[in-house]
Amino acid sequence: MSSPTNPLPSSKDLTILALGETAEDKALVLDGLKLAGSVHMQDTATDDYRELRYTDKDGPAWRILDPGDRDLVPSDMSGVTAIMFVVNLAHYDQPSESASLSSPPIAQLQSSLERFATVTNASPYARTPVLLFFRGADTMAARLPSSPLERLFPDYEAATDPATGNSAATMGVSFLASRFARESPRPKDQVYAHPVAGPKGGTRDLEFVMKALEDIVEKRE
Repeated sequence: MSSPTNPLPSSKDLTILALGETAEDKALVLDGLKLAGSVHMQDTATDDYRELRYTDKDGPAWRILDPGDRDLVPSDMSGVTAIMFVVNLAHYDQPSESASLSSPPIAQLQSSLERFATVTNASPYARTPVLLFFRGADTMAARLPSSPLERLFPDYEAATDPATGNSAATMGVSFLASRFARESPRPKDQVYAHPVAGPKGGTRDLEFVMKALEDIVEKRE
């Protein structure tokens, strides 16, 4: 990843730095959070970042800073509460854009794992908690019967859990959350995974962010 340094816009708010594979995936997640947050959200832009800020009298203010398609490394990470990393599962089994450079070729999801490890393990971010958003989980679930995860991860066994009633799709997302966490040097409880609910379920996405931030702050104190 490139490493130009840029100062973060100054703020006392809890700050989430949005990273990920594509600017489009990040923007769609932020748009959903903005819609769910409604009157509590302010959406502004600086030269380097899109800033989505949430304020509510019943809780602490927080913001998400998104540098778009640039890998901007802040010159000072002390003000960053968490990293937001967005993965699109919709094309999990399709060849990645870098497949032609790989031998053997790798699938998009395997490329996502490599990208996650490269970005979140970079020295500026290595000790920062991660909010891991999975987009396209519903699309992946519909494709699992014909393109099972075992083809990519032989250690995964698809089955409905009789103890919990969880479907193979739900268990697949849970497995991937654990698999991504293994790529990180952080304790597992510092990687917060969440399947994006989308525009109609954005309230659940917003609640996830707020609960994760609350947990992060509690663990710091």
